[in-house]
Amino acid sequence: MLGRWFPDLKGKTFVITGANSGLGFECARELGKKGASIIMACRSAQKAEAAKLELQKEVGGSVALDLADLSSVRKAADTVRKLTNKIDGLVNNAGVMQTPDTRTVDGFELQLAASRV
Repeated sequence: MLGRWFPDLKGKTFVITGANSGLGFECARELGKKGASIIMACRSAQKAEAAKLELQKEVGGSVALDLADLSSVRKAADTVRKLTNKIDGLVNNAGVMQTPDTRTVDGFELQLAASRV
């Protein structure tokens, strides 16, 4: 699919949130096929590791990231800085659709925090 729009992406680094399943996973797969290094930012370290193992040849690394917890966001940013000195693309794929009123550890409404803050 991406072959029509993107040239060789060797030497390019992309961070993809929610990359352990669904659209994020397929985005990681396609960008990896074009030679990009992928940093998978996922809430569950176990799910990220399982997805990474499945995409072993195409994925650069995985980072634990819970968008509903600002300390997790800061820690993930520090980890990404250690992995690479530049990011060429960011795919903001992660999100939450929560119907009951749920608050994050920082006091934000969960859907707002994970999808927008």
